[in-house]
Amino acid sequence: MLQVQIIGNLGADAEVKEINGKQYSAFRVAAASRNETTWVSILYNYHENLHKYLIKGQQVFVQGDGRVNLYTSKSDGKTSADLSVLASMLQLCGSKTADQSPIQAQRMPPQAQPQQGVSNDLPF
Repeated sequence: MLQVQIIGNLGADAEVKEINGKQYSAFRVAAASRNETTWVSILYNYHENLHKYLIKGQQVFVQGDGRVNLYTSKSDGKTSADLSVLASMLQLCGSKTADQSPIQAQRMPPQAQPQQGVSNDLPF
């Protein structure tokens, strides 16, 4: 089995795909190395709370089982390869600016005032 680790940016918002009755987040990641960009197809178990953050431009770290699929282009007859990964781990990296995020930043509640007699000094 080919175990791969990839860091790259989503090329488009993730889509929900159902395969054999199971839902997956499906997306493509552009992984750059030197002067070359490699596009990788990713499938990850669908999680509603995570899926909404898988938007175009989001940087992710993906680890999982990789598979190389060979195919012949119908337009020019050339043989090419496509790398796809069934991800076992996914981490969001970096951040997007607030105007690009699908979720509006929520205001944080004001910090609670320290209670009388309780010190805010930490011993470490």
